[in-house]
Amino acid sequence: PACLTFRTRTPSWSVRPTLRPSIARITRKFEPHTHGFYVNDPSFDASAERVHANYQENFPRLVELKNRYDPTNLFRRNANVQPTV
Repeated sequence: PACLTFRTRTPSWSVRPTLRPSIARITRKFEPHTHGFYVNDPSFDASAERVHANYQENFPRLVELKNRYDPTNLFRRNANVQPTV
C-alpha cells in the first residue's frame, strides 16, 4: 500500500517470533561495523546504553525534549529515550 514507508510490506508485516533469536545474533555480529541501528523496529529491544550510543551527541538534546514533551514516557516503544524528570 502507498501509505506505508516500505511499499513492498503489508500492514501486517512482522518477524516471526521463532526467527528473532537468530536475527538478534546476526545483528550483534554486524553491529561493530555499522553506525547505529534502525530505531523503528517494534520487535527490537534496545538497552538504554545501546540507545544512548545510537543517538550519540544528539542524545542529551533528545532527553531534554523527552523531559519537556513526554515526561510520563507515554511514547516508549522501539528505541526509547527515557525521561529523567
